[in-house]
Amino acid sequence: MTARVFSRDWLRPDRLLAVVLGGGLLAATAFLPVSLAVALVGGLVLLVVGLRWPFAGLVAVLLSIPLSTPFSLRLGEIAIGPAEVVLPLYVLTWLFRLGTGEASLRLPAAIWPALAFIGALLWALPAAESLPLALKELAKWVLFATALVVGASAGLTDRQRAWYVRILLGLGLIEGLLGLMQSVLRLGPLGCIFGETLRAYGTFGQPNPYAGYLTMGVVAAYVWTRYSLRRTAVWDVGLGLLAAGAGGLGELLSLSRAAWLGLLAGLGVTSLAGRRTVVGLLVLVALGILVGLPAVAYGLVPAEVTERLAPLSAYFTLPDPRYEAIRPDNYAILERMAYWYAAWFMFVDNPFRGVGPGNFGVSYERFAVRGWETLPALATHAHNYYLNVLAETGIPGLIAHLGLLVGLLASGIGAIRTNPDDPLPWVVTGWLVAMATHNIFDNMFVAGFPTQLGLTLGVAAAGRVSPGGSE
Repeated sequence: MTARVFSRDWLRPDRLLAVVLGGGLLAATAFLPVSLAVALVGGLVLLVVGLRWPFAGLVAVLLSIPLSTPFSLRLGEIAIGPAEVVLPLYVLTWLFRLGTGEASLRLPAAIWPALAFIGALLWALPAAESLPLALKELAKWVLFATALVVGASAGLTDRQRAWYVRILLGLGLIEGLLGLMQSVLRLGPLGCIFGETLRAYGTFGQPNPYAGYLTMGVVAAYVWTRYSLRRTAVWDVGLGLLAAGAGGLGELLSLSRAAWLGLLAGLGVTSLAGRRTVVGLLVLVALGILVGLPAVAYGLVPAEVTERLAPLSAYFTLPDPRYEAIRPDNYAILERMAYWYAAWFMFVDNPFRGVGPGNFGVSYERFAVRGWETLPALATHAHNYYLNVLAETGIPGLIAHLGLLVGLLASGIGAIRTNPDDPLPWVVTGWLVAMATHNIFDNMFVAGFPTQLGLTLGVAAAGRVSPGGSE
């Protein structure tokens, strides 16, 4: 009996990808430079792994977030990090599986305000002086919407959802320990030194995005610890406490005041979880007092931390950087006010389209206030995301962004109401509140954070797929 040379088995996606992988390896070793060859091989391996083990593909997306800055590749005006590459690769495997009927498509309600915001960015696109920067900003939110859909369509079991949170906590734990080591051993550039303290920056290169990432980790650790205590899961409680402790120390040593405010907001919201709301809030306050006051009294908290907290109220008086005398104690505040005033002038110049998505830094010098025309590379955004959106996309963009925030919060709250004992909706709702607060003084939609937020919100909104798979 003669065996068939061709069979339907050869049309299976995993075998087709294996053939593509082999061809890609040959092409990479024969024609490409070593760095590009390695990148291509890594991408093809991720494709095969994501097709064979879909959950591993999701894990790869989470792992890519803290690696986005150190392994980014600059192409002209824009930088492309692993997060912008790994998610599309995972989406490709999901599309393969969708075509073979092994995956499903689920559109969460939050996708519609996300698409509305993308539409507002497209509306403002003609105003952009730098088209590559505008397209990069647009791509960031397209990736967010994509992550939202694939997260909701992932179909994770209870066991996989639990490991999803554990991986988030593990990454936060590693980043916290890394920042602690950097600050204690003073391993970092001179620009990160503030007084006698080296500001922790982790793998993100700057203290503020590092602190924003740790905020997400600490909020997740707080929710997971409370959830694990109810289940008497000792190992998970231990992991949550370790992640919260290391992340909290790393965030403290980042000296990021905006992140501290965001963390307080996120923890406050997630303290509403469960029936013992008042007890949860009181425990949180008591822990802050019991740990914080002795630490300050015995000099365990660097003086730079208390100095950073002291001038916070000045932000709400909106000092005019054109007329205020510059002193060492108010320079940081006046510098940020210069960004805010410039953003407002950009909006006034074109209230319906702004200066174009991602073009704040390109347009800054034309709208800078007197005496602040030349600033360091920090003038890439307004250091207030709401003013930044207003400056870059005008009134339609700000309205669409606020609608997006409301839609995302509604999605998180809806998932909480569906299953109040599920930790993931509480985690992502805490993230949203923390980021919305942090964004008053900075921009936390960087370094792949929108991808992690969209993916997690999608998974949370999808709910538990397999009750029998719970641990």
